[in-house]
Amino acid sequence: MFHHVSMVESSYSLWQTLESIYERKTATNKVFLIFELVNLKYNDDSFVAEHLNEVKNIVNELASMKVSLDDELQALLLLNTLPDS
Repeated sequence: MFHHVSMVESSYSLWQTLESIYERKTATNKVFLIFELVNLKYNDDSFVAEHLNEVKNIVNELASMKVSLDDELQALLLLNTLPDS
């Protein structure tokens, strides 16, 4: 890892370098997150707030990759995670 950042001179450049290494915005990552969101299911043993945070975190990660989901689609995907009961 050191050889990737040893010549970086500023903290901003360091951040950009680390981001390019670890937060690749590839199609594979986008597909993985969409798959994770579509297949997410609420666990009755957990808190609703935790579940909502999990959904929102995935949506935020997608947004950071320039994949935006409008409010209606987010609501439909959230409803899909809930059990029939």
